[in-house]
Amino acid sequence: MNRWKPLSLLVLLWMLIAPVIAVEVSGYELPDNEWRLISLPADPQGANTVRAVFGDDISGEYRDSWVLYAYNSEQKSYKELSYETPLTQGRGYWIFQKTGRTVTLDMPESSTATAVPFQFDLASPGPADEGQQWNISGNPFSASISLNNISVKTNSGVCSNQTCDLDRADSENILYKTPWRYTASRYEIISNGDVLTPWEGFWTAVLEGARDAGRVSLLFSRSDSIWQPAPGTRWQWQLSGSIDTSLNVDMYDVDLFETPQSVIDQLHADGKVVICYFSAGSYEPYRDDAELFPPSVLGKVLDGYPDEKWLDIRQVESLKSIMIGRMNLASSKNCDGVEPDNVDGYTNASGFPLTPQDQLRYNITLADEAHKQGLSVGLKNDIEQVEALVSHFDWALNEQCFQYEECDVYDAFITANKAVFGVEYIDDADSDSPELFCPIANQKRFSWLQKRLALDAWRLDCQTAF
Repeated sequence: MNRWKPLSLLVLLWMLIAPVIAVEVSGYELPDNEWRLISLPADPQGANTVRAVFGDDISGEYRDSWVLYAYNSEQKSYKELSYETPLTQGRGYWIFQKTGRTVTLDMPESSTATAVPFQFDLASPGPADEGQQWNISGNPFSASISLNNISVKTNSGVCSNQTCDLDRADSENILYKTPWRYTASRYEIISNGDVLTPWEGFWTAVLEGARDAGRVSLLFSRSDSIWQPAPGTRWQWQLSGSIDTSLNVDMYDVDLFETPQSVIDQLHADGKVVICYFSAGSYEPYRDDAELFPPSVLGKVLDGYPDEKWLDIRQVESLKSIMIGRMNLASSKNCDGVEPDNVDGYTNASGFPLTPQDQLRYNITLADEAHKQGLSVGLKNDIEQVEALVSHFDWALNEQCFQYEECDVYDAFITANKAVFGVEYIDDADSDSPELFCPIANQKRFSWLQKRLALDAWRLDCQTAF
């Protein structure tokens, strides 16, 4: 049988100090022929072996087609896990598969939510160690967390009576405040503005001051660091014209590129959440970054939008850097979240043979990259994949599901206590009247508007009108 050669510690440590380039229980997309650093996002209960957790997700024989390794901090070596090795929450594992396709990892049906707070014990430097002891840990939750959700506890010393945040633990020479993640064959620093997504493992270093502190543990907590609106949240969606900032709503959804910084600042001063719209599935030649799109990703023209072309979302890596750039712009303008549009290309005549799996992979990538920047992210339309994506997105936005009689699928977001925003268009001749759809929307706790197709300032709010 084939045996996998684990990544050597020397290679790993070299990559740690080398220059790097920034890169409910949700499934994890594990690419073919790539090492990934993962952690369990829920408590598997009794079904915690390699076989029980992953055996039904990856085809082929264990060790032939896929394998897991654990890092032994005290021995500074890797151990190939057996098929029946129990997996531990909070610990990070290296996983590799070569089945020839991307596979989706899921937790066993017996899994339950991780207890909060969650404690994971780290190995400290031994007498012969110089300066630090590396450990692999991971996000133990099914939701994204920030570094502010991680604190340090010791058996003795300053972090024993009360926990220390990462900065304090670093200043006391107990734990290096900056963890590292591994993605796409590269390491990158996890900064304060980043988040740890579900399934994500990371490296952290216990420092020599921990020798006098006894056991060192990470305490993971949960918070609402990323905006995740509850059902019934009031909103305005305006993508054209001068923004009317006077509305009594909780959230404004505005154009990322066109909205002046002064308007975003005014909305924040008024206590509003600001979501910034951009198209993630189409090429718009008038955008500032249009020259970044290679010709190979441009497909057919969008129906009704002669200036726009569908994108080949199979070319994830080519598009991801562009979309990350747009999210960087959203962060720099202090947007609280993003609305990526046109994320259902596989259901349209895009000019490419897109599959549902292609769309899932792309949409999950968008959600993960938004969360890495601490941005809330909404699922726009893509009705057929709502059930698969509800755990990845913080809210949903739909156009005309009452007109097309397909709103019930969004009950999944309401059940997850996530808002469902939506519109029906007054200038669409086939649209129902608000007297018909508004009472139903209100009963479902949807946040529904009637708007013009131009998405200017005019609106009828079902929550106030009915």
